Amino acid sequence: MKVSRKIQDIRLSIRKISDMASAVPGCIRFDIGQPDFRTPKNIQDAAIKAIKDGSHGYTPIVGIPPLRQAVADYEKTKGFEVTKENIMITTGGMGAIFTTLLGFLEPGDEIIFPDPTWPPYKLMASSVGGVPKLVPYFNAGGSLDTGAIEKAITPKTKFLLVNTPENPTGRIIEKKELKAIAQIAEDKNIMIISDEVYDRILFDGNTHTSIRRYAPDNTIIINSVSKTYAMTGWRLGWLVAEKDTVDQLLKCNRASVACPNTISQYAALEALTGPQDSVKKMVAEYQERKDLIVKMMDSMGWDYILPRGALYTFPKACKDSWKYSKDLIEKAKVSVVPGLPCGPKSEGYVRFCFGSANTEQIKEGFERIQKFEG
Repeated sequence: MKVSRKIQDIRLSIRKISDMASAVPGCIRFDIGQPDFRTPKNIQDAAIKAIKDGSHGYTPIVGIPPLRQAVADYEKTKGFEVTKENIMITTGGMGAIFTTLLGFLEPGDEIIFPDPTWPPYKLMASSVGGVPKLVPYFNAGGSLDTGAIEKAITPKTKFLLVNTPENPTGRIIEKKELKAIAQIAEDKNIMIISDEVYDRILFDGNTHTSIRRYAPDNTIIINSVSKTYAMTGWRLGWLVAEKDTVDQLLKCNRASVACPNTISQYAALEALTGPQDSVKKMVAEYQERKDLIVKMMDSMGWDYILPRGALYTFPKACKDSWKYSKDLIEKAKVSVVPGLPCGPKSEGYVRFCFGSANTEQIKEGFERIQKFEG
């Protein structure tokens, strides 16, 4: 018996690079999109306490009320009204995105992603019968290309996705650009998915703005504790939407995971309401790594968008990104993510994650790349 065609057609492209790198002793890993820090101790302790207290049964489908309130309190700092009724706790940020797509997309419905994009967006859309469309949101000069976005919209378009700070480039979308995207969505009567999982990983004094400020009625925010608190494996995220939408989307949680992981919910509650010193320390370290990797890229003569947030940089380093990435692992013991899976306009680029490599590894990695390139 065969699985469905829509699942057979999915290719786990970036996983090939991770598998190759894992098999190479001493490989410097810039491919892994996660922090290399340990989850802060106060968060670990909260999880242990929850276990000892017996808080390990099912929870409400949408998550425990104190966590929903803590998330609402956090999200409302972005400049719009939010109550816990607007919050649904999910199995990671990916769970929030998948739930949204599953809940809204009919077979053949389209969702527009930026090119470059984070490849799992396409995987999730395809797995529920949606049609991913990749569109360069920004032109070669770095300006928002509203014409390209509008041209891509058809009667089958259900969503526009916005990711700021952006994976893979580190770009922050400016307020005026967010306003323009929000206007397009409202004019065309389509919804916005706003992936804001890097909203606190910001550099050089930059700030984060949510597009929900400009399109409150048709924006669903995606967020999680994964990157901010070094909790990728805890699989705890959330979505922010209108109450009626939450009431419908909770059915997706019920049909898949029953409820989010209970222990992780109590850990996330501590993450959001407890001391925030660890976040400041991690971001300060990321800033140092970002500054170093920018210096290294300049020494290579590469073109890139200056990372202003998130954990990535996306330089133009080659012509064939798959060949380059594979050769780099085999000949230099350095792993990066090829650009092509991020979109057709992203060929020739490669993604470096400096969240998973410290300053010494960055220096050593670029020394190896320089030798590799001769």
